[in-house]
Amino acid sequence: MTSYVLKRLLYGMLTLLVLATVVFFLMKSIPGSPFELEDKIFPQEYIDNLNAKYGLDQPIYVQYFNYMKNALTGNFDNSMVMTGMSVTYIIGRSFPASLKLGLCAFFFSLIVGVALGTAGALSKSKKFNYVISVITSLGISVPNFFVAMLLMILLGVKIPVLPIVGLKTPLHYILPTLALSFNPISMICRLTRNSLRDVLSQDYIVLARSKGTSERRIVLKHCLKNAFLPVLTYSGPQFSALITGSFVIESLFSIPGIGYEFVSSVSGRDYTLIMGLAVFLGVIVILINLLTDILSAILSPQIKLEK
Repeated sequence: MTSYVLKRLLYGMLTLLVLATVVFFLMKSIPGSPFELEDKIFPQEYIDNLNAKYGLDQPIYVQYFNYMKNALTGNFDNSMVMTGMSVTYIIGRSFPASLKLGLCAFFFSLIVGVALGTAGALSKSKKFNYVISVITSLGISVPNFFVAMLLMILLGVKIPVLPIVGLKTPLHYILPTLALSFNPISMICRLTRNSLRDVLSQDYIVLARSKGTSERRIVLKHCLKNAFLPVLTYSGPQFSALITGSFVIESLFSIPGIGYEFVSSVSGRDYTLIMGLAVFLGVIVILINLLTDILSAILSPQIKLEK
């Protein structure tokens, strides 16, 4: 286990190196600079001073070396657009909103998805399973921004019962949570139902039933643990995607999260903020995927991480 974790951490560091390199050169390929936008007209002398301050007047390889050196120490300098604010401060200010919204969406998706999938696997009703199949198909195929706009129009404008801007009160979490959860609920429901049906047909389940074990005990003690492995495998990457912020959802609901900051940084060509956010999000995704693998091995001893 220890050697596996160390090996995965090494691979994660190499992945971050590749990610940082790709982001740097993609960023440099974008025309213009943070100081030469259409809505910002500065004297050329002022632009030259800013370029010199942030090292943008240096050769590209020098900029890359300085960027990587600072990234290794966790120093991403100040934002080029939001004057006086460090990239670290902006991440610390915006990430809690994305984290809270992501946690709400994740646990809501997990609870509802597993409940619906379990009900579908145990139910003998064809109509009920047909309804679940329709819902999961819609949830997988319909993009979350469409669901978000539909919810905003119906419950925020036509029938104004829920707020649609910000995350000031618990009510503000309902619509963005529903929009973020629609797709994960559908996937988790489908995975749970299919996996649980396979487990219920195994010989040891038939043996437990023949011994007179109650159906509830069979499902809770024997089935869900084994059926949960595909759900856990899916939940890891989905969890990292939810807590690192949904760019579109946060923009639609004007949520000051990390996804909203990322969109703003790209549109404003805020190089230092773009690079800092990319590395930060990469670290989170790598660590959560590693944790998912470890939990999968604990849940299922058949998985040998060392191999």
